[in-house]
Amino acid sequence: MAAVLALLLASPLLATVWNRSKAMVQLPKGTGRVEVANASYAARDWSVALKALEIKEVSRPVGGTVTVVWVFHYTNTDKEPHYAALSVQCLDPRRVERARFDTKVTLEANRPDGGTVEVSAKLQQDTWAGSFFARVVIDFLSTKEG
Repeated sequence: MAAVLALLLASPLLATVWNRSKAMVQLPKGTGRVEVANASYAARDWSVALKALEIKEVSRPVGGTVTVVWVFHYTNTDKEPHYAALSVQCLDPRRVERARFDTKVTLEANRPDGGTVEVSAKLQQDTWAGSFFARVVIDFLSTKEG
C-alpha cells in the first residue's frame, strides 16, 4: 500500500518532464557557434531541439564580475510553444565545475527554420576565464511552470 501511495504522489512530478537531454560542449568564447548534439524531443507530428550555442560577453568586468549572454539556437516544428529547463555548468579543462546557473526558457511555436533564446548570466571573471567546457542539461517540460 505504501509503495502505491508513493507512486501516486511521485507521478505528477514525473509527468512534467517529457524528456531529459544532456550535452557537453567546448565553450565558443569570442565569436563562433558550437553545435549541440542529442538535445531534442519529438512526437509523431512535431519535434523540438536545441541545435547550437553561442556566447557573448556583453560587459567589461566590473568588480570582478562579467555578464555573459548564452544564445541557444533551437527548432520547433509544432504549432504550440514548448518549454525547457536548462541547467548549465561551466567546467575547467579537467571538467571540474567552476560555476552553474539554471533557467527556464520558451521555445516559440512554428520555428522549423530556427529561433534563438538568450540567457544572461553574471559570472566571476576568474571563474569565467577558467571555464572551457559547458555541461548543459535540458529538461523538456510539459508546461511553462514545469
